Amino acid sequence: MREVKFRGKSIDEEKEGWFYGDYCSVPSPNILFENSNKEIDCEPVIPETVGQYTGLRDRNGRKIYEGDIVRWPGSGDKVYVRVVTFEKYTFHVGNILDGLCDYRDFVVIGNIYDNQELLEGN
Repeated sequence: MREVKFRGKSIDEEKEGWFYGDYCSVPSPNILFENSNKEIDCEPVIPETVGQYTGLRDRNGRKIYEGDIVRWPGSGDKVYVRVVTFEKYTFHVGNILDGLCDYRDFVVIGNIYDNQELLEGN
């Protein structure tokens, strides 16, 4: 069974970071996570940054989330850089023109919220 997990970027600029755990939308988008005291804590997050874990890991073992930017080798000298999206009940990377790919070749190189510059020219 796939692990269902979410991440979101804190609305608190002083915390500067991502929180990982369960998603709760009431009263506003929050990520529920286990704090250092092993208690469940709640962190308000920026709604647009909430992304679900795909259930996959890249070739370095890093979990792949919706909104991540991944890179993988194509044929010849071709290298693809694409965003992980969730559409029509499934996760997508790239398009049909990219050809077949194996997620085990993916490397997470950033995400669309912190590393928009990685998409320039793609």
